[in-house]
Amino acid sequence: MAADPNMLTEASPLLEERRETSNSSSRTPFLARTPRSIVLLLSLNILCLATGGSLSIVPVTRILEGILCHGYYDGLREQDGSIDERLCKIDEIQSKLAYLNGILSMIEAIIGMLANSNYAQCFEC
Repeated sequence: MAADPNMLTEASPLLEERRETSNSSSRTPFLARTPRSIVLLLSLNILCLATGGSLSIVPVTRILEGILCHGYYDGLREQDGSIDERLCKIDEIQSKLAYLNGILSMIEAIIGMLANSNYAQCFEC
């Protein structure tokens, strides 16, 4: 019986040998090779993360405003349980909302500082 050339044995390599081609940039178009491209990719990464973080602020503010508004106008709800949006824009509700947003930002900053200090200690070793 003839030996099959495609048959794998214990001595055959697990990964095929890579052949270098002269046009290797076409295979890896997003490989950062220069300092300028590295800075560009890092800036793009920071922009995407900041955009995602800022998009979450609007729904959180709306939820907090709804909670404060329903608490303030507990007896003035309409038949479907909703409260008119214009009633939620009074100074008492908006000042409480600004205070809660400030507290939320402070808590996020404290958590970020604690997490970063732990990472810094971990990477010093």
